[in-house]
Amino acid sequence: MQRRLYLLTEKTDNLTEMKTMQTKMPIISLALACLLFCLLPAIEVSAQLITTSIQNDNEASENSQEVFFPFISSLRVASRDASIRLTWRDVPNYSGNYQIFRHNAVITEETIQDAELVARVSQGTEIYTDTPENSGDYFYAILTEQADGQPLAVFIPFRNQTVRSIKISTGNDEAEPQVPGGIRANAENDRIAVRFDRIDRRVAIIRSTNPIETSDDIDKARLIGIYDGNERLVYDNPPEEIAYYYGVFDSERLGTDSLVIIPGENVTTSAVLLPRKPEPEPEQAAVIEAPQPPSKQAFPLPAIPAAPEFDGLRTSPLPLLSRNNGTSLPEALPSPVSQKTRQAIESLKTTQAESMDAVPTKPVILPQRYSLPYTISSLDDIITTAVDASQWHQAYNRLSELLASPISPEARKHVRFYRGQALLHIGQPKEAFFELLMVQNDFFLESNDLLYGALKEIRESGELQVEGR
Repeated sequence: MQRRLYLLTEKTDNLTEMKTMQTKMPIISLALACLLFCLLPAIEVSAQLITTSIQNDNEASENSQEVFFPFISSLRVASRDASIRLTWRDVPNYSGNYQIFRHNAVITEETIQDAELVARVSQGTEIYTDTPENSGDYFYAILTEQADGQPLAVFIPFRNQTVRSIKISTGNDEAEPQVPGGIRANAENDRIAVRFDRIDRRVAIIRSTNPIETSDDIDKARLIGIYDGNERLVYDNPPEEIAYYYGVFDSERLGTDSLVIIPGENVTTSAVLLPRKPEPEPEQAAVIEAPQPPSKQAFPLPAIPAAPEFDGLRTSPLPLLSRNNGTSLPEALPSPVSQKTRQAIESLKTTQAESMDAVPTKPVILPQRYSLPYTISSLDDIITTAVDASQWHQAYNRLSELLASPISPEARKHVRFYRGQALLHIGQPKEAFFELLMVQNDFFLESNDLLYGALKEIRESGELQVEGR
């Protein structure tokens, strides 16, 4: 009974609360409507402010894109061997040049006056390789160029300026080049002995008829050969009765500006010569008395000629016929050579020597018809800077390096042709002859005079000896 009464009371309370809420709902709705009506102007003003702010931000963004920022970015440096490579990103919407500076200190507004301008590059390059002459630590800066040609000296670390040095070693900063010393030259029997102090390099030995005092004298001298510096003694076989001066130099510096000449140390100050060998006296031929005429009984029958006998020879007028029957004999009667015959032999020797052409004084360049179907820049550079300029020592060294590299057989023929000329002009005619002989069939007309010139040089040096039969 009590429970029923409790449930009835609880239902009555819930009905009362629902009626109360229904009574309050219109009042709450009216209050919210009044509040919204009051806040509507403020909301419209806020919306206008937000729209204006967005428009201002867009305009600011567009204006920021139009601002010119004249500095490169992402400057990177890297070293390899004796070179330094710089890479960067160009300035957008810029068509001028860039100036690349190098210094041994950080490049700033205060130090740029002492920095070295190493290059001016155009837009779109974005890479440059610098090769300093000396070893050291270097800093770099890349600046845009103004209308008056001056750099825009504003520096931003890691963007257009390096703040950490990069170190390289060029190998050109040796303290002093090694100079061979203690040269001595003297005649020993039938050759010249050249002695010098030991050196840990390969040496080149030259000889000249004039004192060796300048680089021009070295260029005109004859190269005897290149030897190991440990040998300390080299023999030379020059022509007789010609006085020569000798010099010994570092072979790697021959033909360069770093060559050092010290009289009495690496060049001789007095000439040395080989005396002429005494000519052997000619042997006197045995004189044979004329045989006595034989008796009539000694004549043979006409059908059976007598065998030739030495005793039956006549000295004149026909020394090759038998006196008895007039038949020829296989052996000539020994007799001394007459003066007229000697003169004829000497005339033939002189004519043969004069028929050989001298070494061409000007470089022989292959004509256009022998051009290769492709271009070898290193060979063209050697021909232009060394062969045309008659810098034969430099040409020989560079052509030898090119010949040792992997090149085509046709290009190898061109290299041998010019290398043969270089050998001929630096005083190695024997090596030049064999080098040119290898390409004679390919360049016959051009190599013909050079080959004859090499033969003449070999003959004058006494290295060519022809024995009679």
